[in-house]
Amino acid sequence: MTKIRPMSDLHLEFGPLSLEPAGEDVIALAGDIGIFTDGVGWADEVARSLDVPVVMIAGNHEFYRNREHRNHSVVSTFDALSEAARKTAGRVMFLERGTAKIAGVRFIGATLWTDFNLFGSPVLAKHRAVEAMNDYRAIAFSPREDFTPDVAAREHAKAIGYISEAL
Repeated sequence: MTKIRPMSDLHLEFGPLSLEPAGEDVIALAGDIGIFTDGVGWADEVARSLDVPVVMIAGNHEFYRNREHRNHSVVSTFDALSEAARKTAGRVMFLERGTAKIAGVRFIGATLWTDFNLFGSPVLAKHRAVEAMNDYRAIAFSPREDFTPDVAAREHAKAIGYISEAL
């Protein structure tokens, strides 16, 4: 049986993290690892030190702009994460609407933004999200498109479509 070590919300931007081996065959990083490509660099160090492959998807914090990353966007960050993972010689696999087979397990990955339908009032939920969530101030979708609740819902639908098709 394949042993998967799932991890998320590490937020390495707030401090370092080291891991001891736990008998895992693969580490699955499910978003909010570090801003921009920092999580891939950390994942590669872990993959090397523990001698296990890592599969990773992005959460919302990978896309946050800050002093070091003033101009990056969702689109450019996906490209940068994919490129950074390619440079790890297969130790880290980054998935955005993608699949990977590792240790006999098929991983299907995508950043799953919200569709705002949880409480049955998407219009109200979108309005409250803009007021309360940093995402709509700290993330740009592309150089020409803001990240808005409508964009999040659109990208959610694309991710769900991909996952459904992959299954």
